[in-house]
Amino acid sequence: MRTGRIGFYTLVLIALTVVCGPGQQPRKTAADPKLETTYDQFVAETTVGTEFTPVKVSGGNDAGQLDFRAAYVCSGNLTSCVPKPLGAGDDAADVMLVLRARSTAWTYQDLPLKLSADGRRIEVPAPVWEGKPASKSGDTLYVEETLTTYVPAQMLVRLSKAKSVRGEIGTVKFKLDMQTIRALRELARGIQAEPGQPKSRARGSRRANRQP
Repeated sequence: MRTGRIGFYTLVLIALTVVCGPGQQPRKTAADPKLETTYDQFVAETTVGTEFTPVKVSGGNDAGQLDFRAAYVCSGNLTSCVPKPLGAGDDAADVMLVLRARSTAWTYQDLPLKLSADGRRIEVPAPVWEGKPASKSGDTLYVEETLTTYVPAQMLVRLSKAKSVRGEIGTVKFKLDMQTIRALRELARGIQAEPGQPKSRARGSRRANRQP
């Protein structure tokens, strides 16, 4: 009986060695991208967006911590829809792209935003800037800046299909990691090409915050 068990475990060990190879560990899959879907019953709107995720920053002495998010807003309590126009006036578009910075100085006010997908430039409107004190540690005051630009849904699709997405604002350059790009792909998948019969969401959803 004991000999049979030894033979069984030997076969299992051989199989693992063949699959993983000598000195190799089993591959770990990256976490699935998460989307945030919230409903505001007071204005009857659903906001669907990616979570804020850190971006890789290079350049700029005061770059601080920089996070990125994309989102769109729909009428009704839905899981998928055609995004409604956002922004103001002629700059209204379907999807908001948001950069959130935390540092010790105001760094990003009145600066143009540049984006590229796989090395090709993407034109984006000048971002809307907002700033507020974030926290204080001893004598150091940290501030939070939010930059929001509004782009067509087709641009979100283009960014989601790219292998490399880079950006530049002032002297700061940044790059989205692959997990963030996969989240953009998941977000773009939820946009219906044509208006159709939407799927209702369960009641009791969280309230949405129209702000990024």
